[in-house]
Amino acid sequence: MTGLTNQLHKGDIHALADSMNRFFQVVAANISPLDDSITPPPPEIVQSKFIISQADVEYKLSHNNRHKAQGPDGLSNWLLRDFLTHLTGPMCAIYNASVQEGHVPS
Repeated sequence: MTGLTNQLHKGDIHALADSMNRFFQVVAANISPLDDSITPPPPEIVQSKFIISQADVEYKLSHNNRHKAQGPDGLSNWLLRDFLTHLTGPMCAIYNASVQEGHVPS
């Protein structure tokens, strides 16, 4: 990034950032904004193939390789596997609520 800054804006990182912002504004100028009035589908419309059971979550966690490296969430596989009886209910509820509401929490 330093090379690009030096080459295009004589080392001024803020000028580079402004230039990039203007570029993306031009690119996005013809894109219509998202409609906030659209609501997620009612639960009866959500296809059952997207809803998971607690048994499904328990099965997947019980077959987790406890010796593999942790994922981007920072949770160790051994932790997920050893505490699966305590975790499956909340994990299943969060996932299914996310599917039904049409929103993925951060």
